[in-house]
Amino acid sequence: AGDLVEEGQDLLIYAVDNWQAELSQSRLELKILQDNLAQLDRQNQENLRRINTEITQKEAQLAAARLQEREMEQTLVVQENNLRKNLADQQLAVAEQEQEVSVLGLYLKRGQSPKEIMTKHLKGWSC
Repeated sequence: AGDLVEEGQDLLIYAVDNWQAELSQSRLELKILQDNLAQLDRQNQENLRRINTEITQKEAQLAAARLQEREMEQTLVVQENNLRKNLADQQLAVAEQEQEVSVLGLYLKRGQSPKEIMTKHLKGWSC
């Protein structure tokens, strides 16, 4: 019976040693998995920072482009207004010249000489 007990104890010690070896192996595998997870987490955090930086840069570029677009629109409005003013000034100048030509034609019809017409022109076309 003593041999049987001793053999049972040996089997029990062997089983405990196996469980401890399996436990050590499981702990080692768990440590490897935890290290891999930590590395993936660091990579994910770095990727998120990089992506957020890119998004911030793209948003800044978009804001700058929108600002430039507004400035260009304002410049175009100013240029359009200047062109309209220049056109109005030219139309007024043409109308004044047409009026002068009309008055000149009237004086010529009255039989006045070019010298008389120029004298009146210099005095301001007073009839």
